[in-house]
Amino acid sequence: MNLMRFTTISLMAAIAFPAAALAVNPEDFAAKLSETILAQSTLEISFDSALADGDTVILSGLKIPSLGESKAAEMLNRTLTFTGVSETADGGYQAKQASVDDIDFTRKGVNLTLQNIVFNNIRLPGDPANDTLGAMMIYQGMSAGPLAVNIAGSDVFKIDNIKTNTIVSSDQNLIEGSYAISGIYGDLSQVNDRDIKQLKEAFSISELTGRMDGAFSWNLGDGTLALNEASVSLDKIGKINLTLDLSGYTLALVKQLQEANKSLAKLDPDSSEYQARSLQMLMGAVTQLSFDSFGLRFDDASISDKVLNMLTKEKGMSRQDMIAAANAMLPAVMADVASPVFIKQVVGAVSSFLENPQSIEVTARPNAPLPFLTIMAAAKDPSAVLDMLNVSVEANQEAK
Repeated sequence: MNLMRFTTISLMAAIAFPAAALAVNPEDFAAKLSETILAQSTLEISFDSALADGDTVILSGLKIPSLGESKAAEMLNRTLTFTGVSETADGGYQAKQASVDDIDFTRKGVNLTLQNIVFNNIRLPGDPANDTLGAMMIYQGMSAGPLAVNIAGSDVFKIDNIKTNTIVSSDQNLIEGSYAISGIYGDLSQVNDRDIKQLKEAFSISELTGRMDGAFSWNLGDGTLALNEASVSLDKIGKINLTLDLSGYTLALVKQLQEANKSLAKLDPDSSEYQARSLQMLMGAVTQLSFDSFGLRFDDASISDKVLNMLTKEKGMSRQDMIAAANAMLPAVMADVASPVFIKQVVGAVSSFLENPQSIEVTARPNAPLPFLTIMAAAKDPSAVLDMLNVSVEANQEAK
């Protein structure tokens, strides 16, 4: 074979099989994964084995020293298979997908199974310790399910599917994410608690079914963090949803909290130094954060009528008598913590909800973001805080 022909074949091979298709260094990939996880937490991990086959990396024998030889360590000792792995320009790695072995774990007669665990769009930064955002965003999507908890051959708790999704803007200034946990099932007939048994009988509920949903956005430029939804919906009971907006939650603050947590991890949790540093960390965060808004809403799906009927039966009262009693009691209970105007608003909302249970909502929307230190300084005067936060209570209104 002459030199020209050899060179031509070599070039053709290079074109047909680019560097990304060649086997990556599995040990380096495993080390980078460990570094990335440690950079955003206090969790140290390692693997007994790291193998590569083309653009596939298989990591097995997961070790978590902080868990020792516990059952949790045994349960988490899964094999991770990364596909579509390639090196990135910054010395890190990216992978299209990572799958985790199914979990099938039994302890003291309780069996836990979780199947189809998959992570998508994985990226490991080249320098995790100095790339706060990169270390936080190891993956942009995750799905798993079904999950089942089985006792004595019967499924007492199940989830059909768990899914998360995160999108980072091209300028890396905005992160938006969501999660959905669907097909939740709980068998109350297996619960032996006396109070739960009484509730089951009173409400004729032997099982719980529902879902959980959430969505958030984080503007890295000004540190605005918006929890747009964190809801739990239970069939035949209702839906409760929490919303919260903060500002000042910057990457610099995240890095500060990460470093503080790492320092705390080296201390005895029962020591006075640990307590002092924990308080110091909390105050350090509080001085940088501001409160923008808060909301807590409950939408009824028939449970409220059942509760009211049970209470009126127990007390031998009509619903109107119970509503009248609540209207008389609330002003006395709230007299020391709220203004007459706010008390009147609460009484009106509670009365409306008890008469016709549809929804009830508590919101706090100050006219401008309030530093948490300002709120804390006014804590001795609850009425002033309620006014400052512009707290309101409404019943049977459309969600805003």
